[in-house]
Amino acid sequence: MKKKSIAGAASIAALTASIASISTIAGSPVSAQTLGALGPQGRTIELAVPAEDRQLISFDVAETFRADRAGVSGRVFGATPRDAITNRLAARLNAPGVADSLVETETAIDAGTGEISSRFEQRLDGLRVYGAYAKAVLSDAGELLFAADNLSSTVLLRGPEPDTSPSEALQAALAKHHPGVRAPKSADAEGAITTFGEDDFFFRAPSVERVYFQRGRALEQGYLVETWTDKDNTLYETLVDGDGVIVSSELRTNADRIRYYPTHPDASGSRTSNTPNRWTSGTQFQFGMQGPNAVAYLDRDANNSPDGLGSVISNETFTVSANLSQSPTTTQNRRAAIQNLFYWNNRIHDYLEARGFGDNDGNFEGADPVLAEAQDGGGFNNANFATPSSGSPRMQMFLWNLTNPNRDGDLDADIIWHEYGHGVTWRMVGNMSGSIAGALGEGNSDVLAILYTNNDRVGEYSVNRSNGIRSSRYSQHRDTLGDFNPSRGVHRNGEIYAAALWELRRLYRNAGIRNRNTIIGDVVRGYRFTPPQPTYIQMRNGLLQAAPASRDCFVWRAFARKGMGTGAQMTVSGGRITLRESFSVPNGC
Repeated sequence: MKKKSIAGAASIAALTASIASISTIAGSPVSAQTLGALGPQGRTIELAVPAEDRQLISFDVAETFRADRAGVSGRVFGATPRDAITNRLAARLNAPGVADSLVETETAIDAGTGEISSRFEQRLDGLRVYGAYAKAVLSDAGELLFAADNLSSTVLLRGPEPDTSPSEALQAALAKHHPGVRAPKSADAEGAITTFGEDDFFFRAPSVERVYFQRGRALEQGYLVETWTDKDNTLYETLVDGDGVIVSSELRTNADRIRYYPTHPDASGSRTSNTPNRWTSGTQFQFGMQGPNAVAYLDRDANNSPDGLGSVISNETFTVSANLSQSPTTTQNRRAAIQNLFYWNNRIHDYLEARGFGDNDGNFEGADPVLAEAQDGGGFNNANFATPSSGSPRMQMFLWNLTNPNRDGDLDADIIWHEYGHGVTWRMVGNMSGSIAGALGEGNSDVLAILYTNNDRVGEYSVNRSNGIRSSRYSQHRDTLGDFNPSRGVHRNGEIYAAALWELRRLYRNAGIRNRNTIIGDVVRGYRFTPPQPTYIQMRNGLLQAAPASRDCFVWRAFARKGMGTGAQMTVSGGRITLRESFSVPNGC
């Protein structure tokens, strides 16, 4: 397996990972039809589902349960998440073997509430069922608060082994996503997974996993192919059937418009902070810093390996200031970029860990630190974050050439927060691909940035525009749920959700809840109560479930302002997306 390290006395041993999804700006053209007005309830709109969304796997057993927040639901399903899920499935399904096929993959206990959250995958004959999952959250008393599952109930109808080989499946995936690229010849098989040889084209050696997937009323065997390119950080998971035909593909890279900058150079001067000892490990360099949570290095030549590291920093002092009147590529400014990028990746790690994104939630530490590439030479005016299902994610930060001298995204905390936020939702929620979930991924990444910086703009320093890179400042944003349309792209659609959260911030602050830790804690905890590939309404419900009852009305009023009040709907069925706006709130709010 291909390793990345910053050479010297110490190397980063665990720079391998699992997988990630690209969220592109342009969506597929769709037709929109307003079905009718609902008076004060707002619009009902029907949209065509984009073709890429139709590939996504869904089973016939999907269901979500939420406890009644008006009081205690009173239904104790079991003492453990497995018991709760098993009893719940038995109560509503006549499908032998479904509960027995669940394998617990993660369990986390909230230090503040004592709530236990767990995730499960479905396995048969030692093979994963692609796209199948179950999630559950229990109170400290063992009461089921939330459960979501998307499981195959046809576990007794299983097909034979594939007719094609792992090599042929890999070649099929490459032909679709990277025409002309040949699969590496050498391969090493262990269990259901075949890992292929290293190749300069790939950031990590391609792998092919034999899996079950649902087709019609039966389970077939096929392959899940992972390809992660070295140059452009594109991470695909491609499902190939037993005949070598591609069933679906998922892009898991999101591409987005010490001495550190609290926000960015235009908003404040730099500050000096004591670096916690736990942030650094091994040898530190002028142009490369490493620790258990992040590895930051220059990649100006875009070869996805550290450039020259410069001198060893032996005194643990990283206090170089940026000279903004000069090019970002001077020695001084490169050092400042590494410091700032390393600082923020660690600061965000610690901050979110305290708000609920911990080790058992799949955060980035230990064996899978964030690989943060500063001043990446692969492009301008952008950034991206590839999130594997396990292992190290990769963050690529670019220069912005809209000013003279150029500006450095590594100095812009908005962009670093936004990119890191993609990793948070992919790990805590699950699948964030498609026109709806992809937009929520973009919106929630903005949410974390604007709530932490207390600023309703994103990326205004890098883009050199007073209102930032979005269509408007979030305090002035006018879109509502009825304006959602896949043709606008995930970034513009994501603004709808982010604007609702900025409104929630205003309501919290008006009520005297002015500490950003409170609202960010509610948002992050809400991810645990949100099913993978959520709609806007499901993500709103996750936040409602996470926030204490005393703050429910604030949530309802904020979302109602954006057309997501009581009775609002966002459903996908029969190739159509149906939106129903509501500006109403529950009685009592």
